[in-house]
Amino acid sequence: MKYFKSFTLLILFAFILSSCDEEDEITTVDFNQTITTTLNVDLPDDSQGVPATFTEVNTIDFSTVQQIQDNIDDIQNAEIDALSYEIDNYSSPVNVMASNATLSFDNTTIQLPDIDLQQADNNNSVFPIDDPVVLAAIENALQSNNTVTTVTLNATLSSTPVYFEVIFYLDVTVTASGD
Repeated sequence: MKYFKSFTLLILFAFILSSCDEEDEITTVDFNQTITTTLNVDLPDDSQGVPATFTEVNTIDFSTVQQIQDNIDDIQNAEIDALSYEIDNYSSPVNVMASNATLSFDNTTIQLPDIDLQQADNNNSVFPIDDPVVLAAIENALQSNNTVTTVTLNATLSSTPVYFEVIFYLDVTVTASGD
């Protein structure tokens, strides 16, 4: 009888332990994503060789990326791995230079080098942006659940008419905690 009680208590104890809920395991999700946005610059009027200034504005909406949207409330870290831009689809009867260009991401502005637009397009040149202040500003926006960043490009063109696109590539690694 003593063995029977001990055996019963042992079985009961094992049953109680196995029926306890396991602690929910917190998982961490890391994913890499390239986000692109395009600014279309279209100045169709002929300035007859007189420089023309333009401003183009667009947004980078992080929530358009499904993995970011799915984890937006759980983002722990966002790291910009690379930020770059290129000139594409250049069209103009003359060779146009872009100068005095500035690029802003929300309230952070950087100066861009002068660019021969036709040459940049023909060579498929990709221009990196590695200013740590800009990268940190975009990272902070994403980490604070701000899913939209405004991109503003200002420049002076040597002449018009001209059409070209500026394509931005943002490579980001996001860490989110899952439930």
